[in-house]
Amino acid sequence: MRPTLRRGPDRHRHPMPSRFLVLAILAALASALPAAERLRLGISPWAAWTPALAGQVRGIWQEEGIDVVVQVYPDDAAILADMEKGACDLALAMIGNFVGERIKGRDLVILGEVDWSHGGDKVVIRRGLSTADLRGTTIGIYLDQPSVRFFLHRALGSYRLNDHDVVCEEVTDPIELARRFIDGRYPMIVNYDPQALRAVRQGNGTVVASSATFPGVIPEGFGMLRARRAELSEESLAALFRGWFRCVAWSQQRENWDAYVEILRQGVFGPHSSEADLLTMVAAVSIHDPATAARRNAPGGGLEAYLRDLGTYLRESGAVDAGWSPTPLIDTGAFLKACKAR
Repeated sequence: MRPTLRRGPDRHRHPMPSRFLVLAILAALASALPAAERLRLGISPWAAWTPALAGQVRGIWQEEGIDVVVQVYPDDAAILADMEKGACDLALAMIGNFVGERIKGRDLVILGEVDWSHGGDKVVIRRGLSTADLRGTTIGIYLDQPSVRFFLHRALGSYRLNDHDVVCEEVTDPIELARRFIDGRYPMIVNYDPQALRAVRQGNGTVVASSATFPGVIPEGFGMLRARRAELSEESLAALFRGWFRCVAWSQQRENWDAYVEILRQGVFGPHSSEADLLTMVAAVSIHDPATAARRNAPGGGLEAYLRDLGTYLRESGAVDAGWSPTPLIDTGAFLKACKAR
């Protein structure tokens, strides 16, 4: 995990008031304002969730009256481990991952869908192979969760293949997964940027499908353990989500691009990441504005439709029994309040 980003010192100096006046002002503020609740938000290295880091650097969370610490983890498994230890409060992740963990017995809730992967997840095949050549082969996937499996299912189906035509091998480190493709171990992989881009460039690969091929196939959002959710007030979560929409708006303003590039380099993707690759990764996700988020998360909206379709796939594939339903995972009340407030 990279060091926490901090704002630099104020360049504008003002005459310093007396020490006693400063102490009196601070004491008055402390007694008048409630202490900001601290929430620890876990993310993995993915462009859609990096506005949260901008919120930390720019002080947006504090302006909403909430103290948010953004922690960057190598993968979702590390985030879940810290959530269970009480070292992380909530996560931004693929919605299908929350479903997968619920199936495994973790009592998670989905707090709100915030974006789609829209091109950043890619199915990469060795150039010169046809999809028919894949029958009976072992392919690499970066995560064996309903999120990735459903995406792969849709991609295989578009080439008249089904899940049983290939054997999936999970490699959770996207760098290692790309290396194995480049070395010729797998004829096809499912990986995400920037390592999917590396597999194409260095492994003689070509993209046969991406998450943009099937819009909305990989929705992403906030989730947390139900027990921790019960400890938080509705207003604390609504403040977090209001801040999120402000973070996104800041990150999408053209005049902030140079500052955002530095946040992406320092906070997630490394100092040597090219600006072109960063732009590609940011463009390969579709982050909802408040109006879109309100429609997606409303009762009967797009989130419920995705969960219904995913549930059908899981029942048909034998991953869950016939009576299983994802509906108990949904807890979007605070998120919808924040959508309406923007």
